[in-house]
Amino acid sequence: MLLLSQDYGKHLLGVEDLLQKHALVEADISIQADRVKTVNRNAQKFADDMEGYKPCDPQIIRDRVAHMDFCYQELTQLASERRARLDESRRLWKFFWEMAEEEGWIREKEQILSSEDYGKDLTGARRLLSQHKAFEDEMSGRAAHLQQTIRGGEELVANDHFGADKIKERIQDIQVHREARGF
Repeated sequence: MLLLSQDYGKHLLGVEDLLQKHALVEADISIQADRVKTVNRNAQKFADDMEGYKPCDPQIIRDRVAHMDFCYQELTQLASERRARLDESRRLWKFFWEMAEEEGWIREKEQILSSEDYGKDLTGARRLLSQHKAFEDEMSGRAAHLQQTIRGGEELVANDHFGADKIKERIQDIQVHREARGF
């Protein structure tokens, strides 16, 4: 039932937790592979067309072995599909987390830049100019990271990610916010 769960996390840490749990499930499935092979190998001894004691019809044994192989393959397929969906969810929540970081930074800098303090004397004015220069340097450095995050979001949209609508909305919001504030 864990492999059929529709819970892909509600935030980045939740997805990371689900991925750790899923890794444990995958390890359990991997351990079962050896057991399945051993059972199938032992069962094949009774299915071989040799003379001697036959506990049941060899075709029944071959059918059950084939069914067990099918079930195990289906289990590994489900695990693989869940892993892929969890990875996609992690990419989505990582995008949202990075966008929230950028929005928080912009809001913080808006408060600083909206200050009416221009310095009371030459020393104060120079200090403010120095802080402003540092801000401009930080802003140019963060611009590259923001563009990279936006490109990552656009890539998710282009790949028809299940959160594409929310991603587009978030990208538009940050772009409108940046343009309105001159960032």
